[in-house]
Amino acid sequence: MPTIAMTGEIGTHGADVAARLSSRLGLRFIDSPELEERLLDRLARRKGSLFGPRPRPVEIQDAFSVPINLWCNLLADEVLELAAYGNVLIRGWGAAALLSRYPYIVRIRTSAARDERIRRLGHVHRRASPEQLRQVIESGDAIEDFYLQWFADGIEKTDLFNLDLDTSAHTPEECVQRIVAYMAAQPIRTPTPPPEMERRQFDG
Repeated sequence: MPTIAMTGEIGTHGADVAARLSSRLGLRFIDSPELEERLLDRLARRKGSLFGPRPRPVEIQDAFSVPINLWCNLLADEVLELAAYGNVLIRGWGAAALLSRYPYIVRIRTSAARDERIRRLGHVHRRASPEQLRQVIESGDAIEDFYLQWFADGIEKTDLFNLDLDTSAHTPEECVQRIVAYMAAQPIRTPTPPPEMERRQFDG
C-alpha cells in the first residue's frame, strides 16, 4: 500500500502528473483543493471545541487569522493521518516536506524552466500580463519554500525528494512512467505508521 507525497512549482503540470499516477497505481488522490477542504473542516472542529458546539462555517479567509503554528499543527495532523492509512497520493500543502522523515514514503516534485511556466500560465490566464503571471509564480514559490523550511528545516532540498521531474523536458505521461519505474526498482519496506503528532517539533 504505497504512500506518495507530491509537490510542484506552479505551471509544471503537477496536478496532471499526480492524477495520472494515482489512476495508474489505484491510489486515493488527495489533491490540494480537497486537502484544503479537509483542513478547513479540521479548523471548524477546533473552533467548535473552543467556542461551542455550533461554530460558524469556516472559509479559507478564516485561515489567515489563525496563528501559523496552529495552522501547521492542523496541517500536520491531517497529512499524518492520511499517510498512516497508506494507498494514497497527497499533493500540496507541504505534505512532501512533512513526510520526508519516513523513508518508505515516495516524495516527488515537479519543476520546469520559469519561462515555460509563465507560458503555460498565460494559456490559462489569457488576460493576465507577464508581470502578473510572474507574481503568481513568485507567490507559489514562496509558499513552497515556507513549508519546506517549516516542516523540513535542516534537510537539504536535494535530499527531500526521491524524484524531481523537469516537465519542460518530459510530458506528464513520461513523468508517470519514470515514477512507476523508480518505485518498481525500490526494495519493499515495511512501513512504520507516522506518530499521532510530533507537536513540539512544529510549535515554532
